[in-house]
Amino acid sequence: MVLVRIAALSSLPAAALLLASPVALAQARQPEAGAVARALLGDLQRAGEDMASEAMTQWILASRRDALRTGVSPIPRAVRTRLEGHFPAPLLDRVRYRVGNGDELGFPTNSVKTNAVAITLDDVILFRHGPDAAGDIRLWAHELVHVQQYERWGVRGFARRYTRDHRAVEAEAIAGATRFASARAGQAR
Repeated sequence: MVLVRIAALSSLPAAALLLASPVALAQARQPEAGAVARALLGDLQRAGEDMASEAMTQWILASRRDALRTGVSPIPRAVRTRLEGHFPAPLLDRVRYRVGNGDELGFPTNSVKTNAVAITLDDVILFRHGPDAAGDIRLWAHELVHVQQYERWGVRGFARRYTRDHRAVEAEAIAGATRFASARAGQAR
């Protein structure tokens, strides 16, 4: 115990040891305690983010399985025609969708409760309303950018990024949908 105190005091200037009160000595050591506390809080935050992203990964996988089990369809022909040339054909071939869902406790239902109009589960897109699935081409483009994110990052990577910074993930999808809309507007001229 004495050695620890001596070691702790050795980092203080000699004048501080001679003139400082015990309270002043403790306060001089406080910045180190603050750094330790910040490091600990950072570790706890990362652990919480890891747990949240793993939970989200499992919800995505289970919800995707539920959607496939209850029935999905290929992208509607009229929608696909408008998307062709802007998204790779293999992606358009692979993506499936459905309107609504059958699992009241699943991740998609909870997303719909937060006013999401659609949610992408890897390569399955769930729309809240039929008219959005039938013709909201910009929403389709937004969700297809999410499919591309899943391709690049995997389900676990998507969940990790979404739980750590969902705004950045959504910003990329919004930007992709905006580019798509601009390109389509340019083609119409």
